[in-house]
Amino acid sequence: MHPAPQKIEQIDKLKTLKILLTRDRARRTPRPPSRYASADFIPNHSLEYDNEEPSNFEEAFNSDEKDEWLASMKNEINSLHKNKNGS
Repeated sequence: MHPAPQKIEQIDKLKTLKILLTRDRARRTPRPPSRYASADFIPNHSLEYDNEEPSNFEEAFNSDEKDEWLASMKNEINSLHKNKNGS
């Protein structure tokens, strides 16, 4: 049994109206969740931080604090051996 032509026409009008309402409704502005609000400050903070530590052995060995860096490296190596973490 097929629906009456009037019924089909009403259904089509309702579908069209629903599509138009969905299409024309106000869109909300996308924004990140509030839990990420402080993440904006992380890159700026890292730019302001001046890292004066050497990035490799050669820089440490050629620095004014050579003795402190060598002592720190020896201490770290001894700690690794003591805790059996060194290979």
